[in-house]
Amino acid sequence: FSVKSVKNKKKAEGEEVVGDEGEGGSSVELECLCDLTRHQKSVNIVRWSPDGTLLASGDDESVIILWQLKPSSGNESSAPRLFDDDGPENKENWVVYKMIRSHLDDVYDLAWSPCSQFLLSGSVDNSAIITNVHKNQKVAILSDSQGFVQGVAWNPKHPVLATLSSDRKCRFYNSNTKKIITRTYKALLNMPTNKLSRKKKDNKDSKVNKESDSSKNDENNKMETDEGKEGDKGKEGEVEKKQDGEDKVGRLFHDDTFKGFFRRLAWSND
Repeated sequence: FSVKSVKNKKKAEGEEVVGDEGEGGSSVELECLCDLTRHQKSVNIVRWSPDGTLLASGDDESVIILWQLKPSSGNESSAPRLFDDDGPENKENWVVYKMIRSHLDDVYDLAWSPCSQFLLSGSVDNSAIITNVHKNQKVAILSDSQGFVQGVAWNPKHPVLATLSSDRKCRFYNSNTKKIITRTYKALLNMPTNKLSRKKKDNKDSKVNKESDSSKNDENNKMETDEGKEGDKGKEGEVEKKQDGEDKVGRLFHDDTFKGFFRRLAWSND
């Protein structure tokens, strides 16, 4: 994968700029600064550390590589050439700082701690691992998941971690004690479709009852029967309301039939 520079450039009158034009005649330019080629298999995730000094990347070979920008001296070439010997030179030289091999299978997601000292990783091996990046040491293994851990997130303000896996459960951990706090997988969902389906069912039952009693009683008896039905219908409505309340409990996350590769998480700013 490559590190690119993004610039928002104001276009002067009559000037042609390569890139997508935005508001006010401005354009966005992409400039390739460095091509990072140490991975042997597909790269699934790339994350900058909060302090901006390290770049973490995880791949399908269970390897996490930490990259660091190496300052270039004035006497030596800034960096190896891009892609091949005949290609343009890298403008920045990003070198391997650490290689983390904590997982047994593909690495799907990464999340940095706010202090940039620890890295939380999720993998196909059904685990999430906290690693001290500078010591290259495992700090904790979160192995409660019964499926692929496809999403991880580190709360920027509170000592809370979150993982989301293919077993359709989101788990929350205390980042200090590394103990699980709670898990969630279902919630009460107030869906309009439930009300609509109940209304259709009531109309259908009412129509069947009216047809069965229509021709045998006179008008007064029919009115009394309808009043009785209204009473019964009120009781049935209470039962159906309770049943409908149970139906509103729904699963929050899809199972493996959903053809999504990741289950990424993100915390709100507060």
